[in-house]
Amino acid sequence: MLIEENLWEPGLQLVYEQLTGQPDPTSLLSIVVCAYRHAQYIDECLASIDSSKSGEIELVVIDDGSPDDTLKRCIDFPFRKDIAVRIYTKRNQGLTHSLRIGLGLARGRYMAIMASDDLYQHGAIDGVLESIVSMDVEPDAVLCQATFLGTQTDGKAVYDQTMQEFFDSTSQERVRSICTVFPKPMLLQATVFKTNFLRGIRPWSDGLDLDDWPTFIRLFLAEAGQGATVVYMPSLRLCKYRLHEGGIHNNHDRQLRITEQVAQQLVPQVYRADSLANLRLDWGILHIRDGRLKQGLALCLSGLRESSSWPVIERLLIRVRKSFALMVRALIFRRPSQ
Repeated sequence: MLIEENLWEPGLQLVYEQLTGQPDPTSLLSIVVCAYRHAQYIDECLASIDSSKSGEIELVVIDDGSPDDTLKRCIDFPFRKDIAVRIYTKRNQGLTHSLRIGLGLARGRYMAIMASDDLYQHGAIDGVLESIVSMDVEPDAVLCQATFLGTQTDGKAVYDQTMQEFFDSTSQERVRSICTVFPKPMLLQATVFKTNFLRGIRPWSDGLDLDDWPTFIRLFLAEAGQGATVVYMPSLRLCKYRLHEGGIHNNHDRQLRITEQVAQQLVPQVYRADSLANLRLDWGILHIRDGRLKQGLALCLSGLRESSSWPVIERLLIRVRKSFALMVRALIFRRPSQ
């Protein structure tokens, strides 16, 4: 075991390193695992990386000061010998801080990101690498399919026809869409980025608490404004995305706060009012559906005061119709009391 202080980031420690014996450590793909308090999931996550057949992978694990034995499980994992592995730990500073550190440490030409409670589909890492090297033009980002894990929708595809319609639109239409409608979800875990491109758009460096939406806003702004190459590969299921009670997606109030932060600080001014309106309307409808009528109505009214443009109203009507249908279905199929 190696222990050393990384001087450019105070408090960051390299606690384990496995070298492959190759003179050049640069790999085709760096996989950065951001780990925090996921001792019950981390072995499955690491095993999904270790099962890859490619020898052009390096693994960088950033432990964010986990209070359980997540870090110990990472160090004790029996990695195969042809994968370069570095495991770091630091005091708890949040996911975006871990992502920023991981991006700085990545040596590969491409970079993938994995949450410590998610995992890769068997053979998917090899599949995406083969696709990338076979392309005529090196992509700046490749978005792949994902499947849900650990819910009633276990095994169901995360991205539906809506994502295909998103990619069938123009680059400017994609910018408007990604800025005004918070994508739920659009996964960093199902995306592979060119490392230098990702460093160039500087995600996770502006104090925002949310990791995924700001990154994709920057990605599609770069596509529309700088000609970045973004490829969508729905046929390749790259990862399994775990939904569980400990996930941030279950905290509506915090989600509203951190998404509004993105809309106010990152979304271009021309889209900002519609973005804030849609966020408040979405979370307002969720509150109403969960029985918090007063709070939900207040959010909806605040959203409509922010913007009452036709795209906002049209989307609101669609959301209300879908929510009403879900409520009716729940009443119809509710079991009678015993």
